[in-house]
Amino acid sequence: MTNPMHWTNVGKTNMVARDDLDAFQARLQAKLTEWHVLCQHVGSPPEVSIEPGTKYARIVVTSPGPQRSAYGFIDLTTGDLLKADGWKKPAKHARGNIYGENPLAGCDQYGMQYLR
Repeated sequence: MTNPMHWTNVGKTNMVARDDLDAFQARLQAKLTEWHVLCQHVGSPPEVSIEPGTKYARIVVTSPGPQRSAYGFIDLTTGDLLKADGWKKPAKHARGNIYGENPLAGCDQYGMQYLR
């Protein structure tokens, strides 16, 4: 669950606005739903939520069951998309940016892509 206390700070002390996070969440949700249908998975598609912190926002995917996993992180100062290095911290090096031409280019159905 998101902590409403943190949402009040997003967009004020950080460069990334809550509207931008909501727009990215909607695009990612649509993409994961599309993959779910394409792969003919049974059941409902996973749900995407964003849990903001002080420096990073965690992208959480909840699958039926319910199983929650860290899909990736968003750097709230730059909008960079980072691969999850566990539940609590992101890996180094950006995989994309929510303000880029194609913000979902570094995303696949399982999480942020590995660097090549």
